[in-house]
Amino acid sequence: MVCKRFMDVIVVLFLTFIFNSCGSVYSDGHDYATSYAVNGIWADWQGMDLSLFSLHGNYSDIKIVAKAKPWVTVCHFYTNYNVNLDATKEWKSYSGYIEYFVSDQYPTIYSQFTSQRYKSHYIYDMNDALAYLPFAVTSETNGAVKRTATAEIRVAPHKKGKIQTYNIFFDGVSFGLDLRNLKWE
Repeated sequence: MVCKRFMDVIVVLFLTFIFNSCGSVYSDGHDYATSYAVNGIWADWQGMDLSLFSLHGNYSDIKIVAKAKPWVTVCHFYTNYNVNLDATKEWKSYSGYIEYFVSDQYPTIYSQFTSQRYKSHYIYDMNDALAYLPFAVTSETNGAVKRTATAEIRVAPHKKGKIQTYNIFFDGVSFGLDLRNLKWE
């Protein structure tokens, strides 16, 4: 009788673990989210699927690349100093840089962030993963030229070692990155 009850408990725990694991992994279908601001007005946060993009680096140095073509850089931002991982109840600001790309069609970052393609909503197209981001030019775009801009990188209040949100202010625009569901390795 004790053995059967023990096995019942094990089965229930196992099934609970399986269903809870699936629920948290697929809680909203997105691993992270982005937003952007032009003229100080922020767009809605849009979920991003890591099947389309990869993030490389650490808390102080993050590069976003296209997953299908990992040599294709979307943007890269980094701070001059290591980001403090201690818990904080207020936003922290770091000076740093962001690298992004421009082209003849989008000669400035402002022109990319305000293009008609990104004004109302992000486009869902598996063949055009960049449609989720306000960056319209990548390192692979014909005629792409890399720009490096000074940036103010703000980190949202967070628990120790659990940075969730970055807001990057540069060249008259802002880019937000929410990593709440991302697991750092």
